[in-house]
Amino acid sequence: FFKNHDPDEVKVAWLGHSSILLAIEGSFFLTDPMFGKWATPAPFLGPKRFNENLPLDIKDIPKLEGVIISHDHYDHLDYKTIVALEPKTKGFYMPLGVGSHLERWGIPTNKIVEMDWWEQTETNHIQLVATPSRHFSGRGLNNRNETLWASWIIKSDKHKIYFSGD
Repeated sequence: FFKNHDPDEVKVAWLGHSSILLAIEGSFFLTDPMFGKWATPAPFLGPKRFNENLPLDIKDIPKLEGVIISHDHYDHLDYKTIVALEPKTKGFYMPLGVGSHLERWGIPTNKIVEMDWWEQTETNHIQLVATPSRHFSGRGLNNRNETLWASWIIKSDKHKIYFSGD
């Protein structure tokens, strides 16, 4: 997947649930990374991750241009995974309000980019657009929809990718 990558090609590797490793025009992006064993704050509170065996270990993931997050549910935003990815990630892109989780976890604020629907940014000639989706957010019993959720358009001069999260 990583070796001999032709920058004119888009490569997509599904890593389970909504975690996807994308290679687009020489840049790597990871969506909704969830490499933990449990999709909950504590094992006794809920289910294990979607697939038990990971096809790729975090240490084997290349330097990332960005991590793209669709919303803050535990099966899409995992504390240990985000902290482990921070040293190899240039930027974390997410809907409004989700950045507060990353700030609390010690991710440098200059790496956190929060976006409203239809806002766009560019990194290494790749355009990221936060787009509406039908879902909801929240990490607890009393904070439903306090943060935004989004789908994403990842666009270069040659390619367009749509990522919906759930």
